[in-house]
Amino acid sequence: AAAPDLLPLHPLLYPKRKRSTEVVMRVARVALLLLTSFSRASGSHVVSGTDARLPMSLSTVIQDLETEGASYVTTATFITSKSVRKTESATLLQRLFGISGNGNDLVEYGVTTAFGKKLADSPEAENDDSDGGSGVAIACPNCSRNEATASEVSSTVVACGGTIVYVADSVDLGRGEGLFDYLGPAIERLLAFRTMAESEDSDIPKHWKHRPSTLIVVFNGVSSEKELNQAKREWQNAASQMLKSIIQPTQRATKLDDVFDRIEYLSATKTEDV
Repeated sequence: AAAPDLLPLHPLLYPKRKRSTEVVMRVARVALLLLTSFSRASGSHVVSGTDARLPMSLSTVIQDLETEGASYVTTATFITSKSVRKTESATLLQRLFGISGNGNDLVEYGVTTAFGKKLADSPEAENDDSDGGSGVAIACPNCSRNEATASEVSSTVVACGGTIVYVADSVDLGRGEGLFDYLGPAIERLLAFRTMAESEDSDIPKHWKHRPSTLIVVFNGVSSEKELNQAKREWQNAASQMLKSIIQPTQRATKLDDVFDRIEYLSATKTEDV
């Protein structure tokens, strides 16, 4: 059965063409690079940005990327914890996704809800006339001062297949509050959606069941390797407690590795080198 609070939000975000498992896994393997290094490469450029409501605004930038010839589009949601200031969020968004030049006119954190970036063609794409290269569609709800609603963010995470770039502030990490105001409800909704997609009477396309997901955690206020390792331990402990508190389907996740196919950790001070 379809849950009315999930399905009506996402019909335009279903892939127009059924993709093979091999293609989906190819996107999974390069997801981290698509979201960081490749997006900064020469030849990459912002195609469009929108201030329309999420998650449906994602369909606009995905369509713009397809118009630009992108054959593969990776989607992700950019979320921050409670104490990350709006100016910090804007700076990190620019650094992580290489937004500069004309892109600054199309992407403004707090106003832009989603944007699309066409990536520089890979050598394989240049030699394959049927491959138009790749793109990223990034949803960036305004998490500053809880401007975005938890429901909006949760629906957007589901629409992006569970791939998230998450900025965790050291203040929130230290006091154990404000870390999961958005991420907790988003994971709860994501797990419910996956369970629904697996049911035999669900009308959700089956290939959504196999969409690989990546979590990239960026620690704000952390600089040294020692601090990064400490932040990772605190984060993982806090995440385990969060998972115990949310409503889950019958097969419970006890750690983030049970939710995401791949998890990467970065220090915000190192994002200029990504």
